[in-house]
Amino acid sequence: MPLINVSPDEARVLHDVLDNYHDSLLGEISHTDSLEFKEILRARETVIANVIDQLSEIDSVQRTQGVH
Repeated sequence: MPLINVSPDEARVLHDVLDNYHDSLLGEISHTDSLEFKEILRARETVIANVIDQLSEIDSVQRTQGVH
């Protein structure tokens, strides 16, 4: 599994960017008529949601440890 190293600030920015994209993606999914394209978007949404969850966990641990 590939890994990237990011600072706590970079992780927060990445989380915010992905969260905004996630909201837009959900809107796109709901407005898409093509079932095939909708499936592609849902798969992408799952990946984005998983990354957001991981970034949230990292942020939570860093806050507990007092990392800024």
